Amino acid sequence: MKLCYVLEKFPQLSETFILNQMKALINQGHEITVYANEIACNEHIDTDTEPMKSLVKNAKPRWKFYKLSSALLNLSPYRFKSSIERFLDLLSDKQLNSYDAVVAHFGSNAKRVVHSKKRGFLKTPLITIFHGYDVGVPYKENGLAEYQDLFEFGECFLTVNEHFKKMIINAGAPADKVHVHRMGIFCNEISYTPRDIAENKCIISVCRFVEKKGIEFAIMALADLKKRRPDIDWSYKIIGDGPRREEYKSLVKKEGLQDKVIFLGSQPHSFVQKELKEASIFLLPSVTAADGDVEGVPVALMEAMGSGLITVSSNHSGIPDLIDNKISGFLSDERDFSSLSQNLEWIFDNPPKCIQISETAAAKVAKRFNNELLYSEFSGYVDAMIKATEKSTN
Repeated sequence: MKLCYVLEKFPQLSETFILNQMKALINQGHEITVYANEIACNEHIDTDTEPMKSLVKNAKPRWKFYKLSSALLNLSPYRFKSSIERFLDLLSDKQLNSYDAVVAHFGSNAKRVVHSKKRGFLKTPLITIFHGYDVGVPYKENGLAEYQDLFEFGECFLTVNEHFKKMIINAGAPADKVHVHRMGIFCNEISYTPRDIAENKCIISVCRFVEKKGIEFAIMALADLKKRRPDIDWSYKIIGDGPRREEYKSLVKKEGLQDKVIFLGSQPHSFVQKELKEASIFLLPSVTAADGDVEGVPVALMEAMGSGLITVSSNHSGIPDLIDNKISGFLSDERDFSSLSQNLEWIFDNPPKCIQISETAAAKVAKRFNNELLYSEFSGYVDAMIKATEKSTN
């Protein structure tokens, strides 16, 4: 297949799941071209090795006459920018008709492309992958009304969890065109090692310090555990950074946990992997943010489960797709720090039972969140969409 990806910026370190998907499709023999508003190499992305080297070299600007178009946009009054962007999209999208399919990660990118399909400039079938922010925030703002044209003119919609699938179908997406397609991990790169909870009571979180990660509830749960069970000698390491850093540090101080909680800041992948091997419990009590932002299914939880850590999280968005409560991990309702505390207490009191939970978790990740299987599944969805489109036009 000859596919093109329409992105906002390429390549991005925060979107390695997109980069890995492209690499897998190329390894399967498909041809990939990227169209992006901004093409700028990140020093942390290896662009000297194939296939990334060719992907970056052959990436194309989203708009034709890019420098002239950008200059026009920059000189225009703010109130006209949206209309001008849409006009530039329409002017440029005919170049996408030479591909078998257009792939748009995130509803925002697909929403731009669909204007060209609606007006007949683009005939190529469009596949949209919804991830999290692009569902939760517009759902709170307008009930996903902004995607109505996309639902009408798009050919295939993939969501990373069952929760999002139900949301977009309820908002008007044709049920027969919506499928759950999960993001995953490379299971063959993760070494599974069951943890001895009796000997190792180190808890860890790895995330950005933003509202939806729910770290304040992790801190409150541990404060509650310390009050109720001072006999349990645990420690808590938090790797990451973000706008809520000082708020979390103040909460730790308020709860008197300075001797139990360590903030390690942002760290390279190698450091994170070392710390994960030394911990026994992975804590991520995600919540729905005030603006509606939600998780898809956090990759950090998948990696933790695959490596043998016991995961403690929340009944939030797609996380129950990954974690079966008290079978492959532990779940509490959002913001319920008391339940989180009780789950941690149970783990510390039942080390032998945690071995079976750990094994079940790793097996589930290998079966349902394995990138090697998911990339083949994605290729199948694209191929089926192309064939269905060809059949309907004949």
